[in-house]
Amino acid sequence: LGGALAETLQGDGGNDSLVGGDGNDVLDGGAGNDQIVAGTGDDAATGGAGVDRIDGGDGNDTISGGDSADILRGGNGMDVISGDGGDDVLRGGAGDDTIYGGTNPLAPGGGGLVVAKAGTGGGAAAPASDADRIHGGAGDDRISGGDGDDQIYGDGGNDDLNGGLGTDQIYGGAGDDRIEDGDGSTAVAAGSGDDAVTTGAAADSIRGGSGDDVIDAGGGNDIVRAGSGDDSVQGGNGSDTIWGNDGVDELRGGGGIDTVYGGQGNDTLYGEAGNDSLQGGAGDDVLIGGDGNDGLTGGDGNDVLSGGLGDDILVGGRGDDLLTGEAGTDTFKFLKANDHDVILDYVDGTDLIDLKLLGIGAYGDLTIQMTQTTEGVQIDLASWGGGTVLVMGATLAQMDATDFLL
Repeated sequence: LGGALAETLQGDGGNDSLVGGDGNDVLDGGAGNDQIVAGTGDDAATGGAGVDRIDGGDGNDTISGGDSADILRGGNGMDVISGDGGDDVLRGGAGDDTIYGGTNPLAPGGGGLVVAKAGTGGGAAAPASDADRIHGGAGDDRISGGDGDDQIYGDGGNDDLNGGLGTDQIYGGAGDDRIEDGDGSTAVAAGSGDDAVTTGAAADSIRGGSGDDVIDAGGGNDIVRAGSGDDSVQGGNGSDTIWGNDGVDELRGGGGIDTVYGGQGNDTLYGEAGNDSLQGGAGDDVLIGGDGNDGLTGGDGNDVLSGGLGDDILVGGRGDDLLTGEAGTDTFKFLKANDHDVILDYVDGTDLIDLKLLGIGAYGDLTIQMTQTTEGVQIDLASWGGGTVLVMGATLAQMDATDFLL
């Protein structure tokens, strides 16, 4: 039991209880399952061998656990916490903390933001099991999980979180967080705030949260839910599934066969490489297919659809939509719910107009509803529950039954 002065307290080979007091103390539990309360002051506490429980208390403390499954808590102040080996539970508490689950803690940085790293470092090898649970607490923390399957909680503050290797779970919490992970399959929940999330080559699951988030899912077949807010998502390589949810989002599928849903808001969706499916949802959306044979569905709102390269299928949906097939053999598909749509680049003899869902009996019935205008051919589909379609640049002489799927 320490007092008001700076003291050194040393345990023995048993299960010890060390209490530091008010000074800047050095506490070493030694072997055994120890309980250490450092107290106030800038203390250095080491659990040693055994399953240890250490509470740093107030002050800027340096805490290390050992190779067993330890529970370490920094408390108030700018603490440096090293779990060393084993499956540890690490809590930074209030203040800008350094948390390192493995053997080599890093020194605190300047400017009020400290650097944290958990896992192996300096060439040291991690134990076979190094699954840490790390809580940053209040403050702007930097935490890295290192090797092992870690659970990382940024909690309050603008945190910098890195899962490292392994199959990790990372929760950003409140604040504007930066979250990164290596090549393991990672589950990320960014939380509130404007967060930046970058994951590696494995199949990851990412949920953006309530702020304006920037997400790069990297390689792998990823599942990304951007959440509310105006988000930017890059799926990267792999066959990804992306939801925009609320807000004005920019969503990019990247390489692979991607499925992208805009959700609410006026969104911009890019399929990029691969045979992609883009669905705008509610709002006035812009859908750009890119390379590959893409399927584009505008949904509700006044949408702009551009197929890009490949043989694309474009469905405007509800609203007054602008449709551009670009290169390839494209199909413009219309539903009973369409309003006043425009095909900007119909190529006679190459592209097709699909009206099968309207139940038109024969081409002769359709010709009665086709009118030549100064801009092109307008098709009135009101008799079958649809709206109008203006085929820009077309003439009645060019169009015949081979242009339609009925």
